[in-house]
Amino acid sequence: MRIEESLEKSNLGSYFNSSLPVKVIIHGYNANMFLSQLMKMKTEYLARGSYNLIYVDWSELASGSWYPSVVSNTPHVGTCIGQMVKRITEAGASDVHVIGFSLGAHVANYVSTTVRPLRIQRITGLDPAVNSIFGKPVDDRLDPSDADFVDVFHTNALMQGKIGTCGHADFYFNGGSVQPGCWKRDFLACNHHRALDYYAESIRSQTKFWGRSCKSYFYYAFGYCEKNLQVVAGEDCPSDARGTFMLSTNAESPFAMGR
Repeated sequence: MRIEESLEKSNLGSYFNSSLPVKVIIHGYNANMFLSQLMKMKTEYLARGSYNLIYVDWSELASGSWYPSVVSNTPHVGTCIGQMVKRITEAGASDVHVIGFSLGAHVANYVSTTVRPLRIQRITGLDPAVNSIFGKPVDDRLDPSDADFVDVFHTNALMQGKIGTCGHADFYFNGGSVQPGCWKRDFLACNHHRALDYYAESIRSQTKFWGRSCKSYFYYAFGYCEKNLQVVAGEDCPSDARGTFMLSTNAESPFAMGR
């Protein structure tokens, strides 16, 4: 598949079917598209049904010890992906879902700004990165204006992930900062990557992750939100979901606890 400046010059070939949903998956800092959890997502999607799965490997620009330098690369990466999204939209794609992990969640923002005035149908931010994102203008970070529907997982807030809401629906797993089962592993990486684990499981889970509308984990933990609205988190999250949701998980896979 070759993407050029126009649809006429591009060759989407036999790899792209415009009638199928499109999933554009973007990794984060110091990683690549072959991260095991990202590969798990591919396996789950292909077991669920037929999709155009597009994995973005920006590892050469995502690597380095100086984090601000990598952050400065994200607009360029997002612009390139946005140009691709424009071409596949011109080819007839009408269901585009961009999934970004960590710093990749903010790359998704630049995809959105690049395709304007077109609209992306959905963006999912999986534990959006925190460093160097505070104080950024709306067009330089993930926010609800970036797609018709933006849903966000928080699993390592105040450490590697962003604490504040940045979607139409924000799901805080186990309080959003520390995940059960991570104390005996690489603590920071485990908490951060649980967002990927949870999302991958959600693609085909029959139990499902159910978040309860609640303004804080304190209220949730003490039972003040037990009668509030429940919403499915993950792949099957309804596009009309709005607000902040809290939920608990198991310490090991399968993580979903159902209602």
